[in-house]
Amino acid sequence: MNYSIVNIQGARVNTIIANNREDHFTFSHILERFICNKGNTKKVIGLHTERAQKEGNQNKTALLQLCDGNNCLIFQLQVDDE
Repeated sequence: MNYSIVNIQGARVNTIIANNREDHFTFSHILERFICNKGNTKKVIGLHTERAQKEGNQNKTALLQLCDGNNCLIFQLQVDDE
């Protein structure tokens, strides 16, 4: 799992990238904290996906990205070669 802080036009965005099976368990705990609604406040979460590019086959989702104001979780999904 990789952690970094990205500066986008003066805003700091905490970024976590999970890209292997060992990260799945840890990532699920981070995701639970990410979507938690402590204090019953409004929280807007953006969702973005990207698909693997394969010739002649139906493309499968390869990347899941969830972001709120200051945090971005990027999960690289396992795409099996068929």
